[in-house]
Amino acid sequence: MTRKPALTPPRVALEGDLDLFSIQQQWGQVLPLLEAQDGTATLDLTALGDLDLSGVQLLGALARDLNAKGVRLVIKGAQEGWRARFSALGAGSLFDEGAP
Repeated sequence: MTRKPALTPPRVALEGDLDLFSIQQQWGQVLPLLEAQDGTATLDLTALGDLDLSGVQLLGALARDLNAKGVRLVIKGAQEGWRARFSALGAGSLFDEGAP
């Protein structure tokens, strides 16, 4: 009997900024996360500089698309101030490292 190798959950680390000027390039970087079939997909923002509303919209769309497939998005390395800044817009929960 042949066993299938265990699939490693997809993980992407972004660098630079996630803002209006870099959104198209960064979307290309996160596309591999959409290949996840179940479990979790991890996005590491540790090396990210600036995050604006365009970037939060990208994160929200990514989380929505993964959630529709039954995959949980886990965001690691988010700066502390991002949750406070974007909570007023209802997007602070994106930075709870995948907590329901």
